[in-house]
Amino acid sequence: MFLKITQSNGYQYVRIVRSYWKDGKSRQQVIINSKKNLHLIKGHFVVCFMAFVLERALENKLKDNKIEASSETIKESIQSLEVSEIQLRDERYYLKAKHLPLASKIFNVLRIKHLKNISPKEEIAAQFN
Repeated sequence: MFLKITQSNGYQYVRIVRSYWKDGKSRQQVIINSKKNLHLIKGHFVVCFMAFVLERALENKLKDNKIEASSETIKESIQSLEVSEIQLRDERYYLKAKHLPLASKIFNVLRIKHLKNISPKEEIAAQFN
């Protein structure tokens, strides 16, 4: 995927060309004519590229630890992570929901401490400071 910015007749044109990595023949081309929103388009492109790089880095880190997972199963397992905030009397607690087994493996590979099933707010705040 690449981003090309050209200028013609006082307008800036943004051309985004994407080659699908599984099929080199397949191409998608989007041309956007914009004066105002060019910075938003650039920002969106950068965020998408960073997400792609992080996704591939996690995939490779899992492969290095002999855990085979596609990018789709990685996304599903990360999306399965849920925590609910509950209030009991005057104290707040966090209740961990059940998640996919791959999510635990990702935590282990990244050396992220697992949450308890029920944790007080102070304990979670201390863990992330």
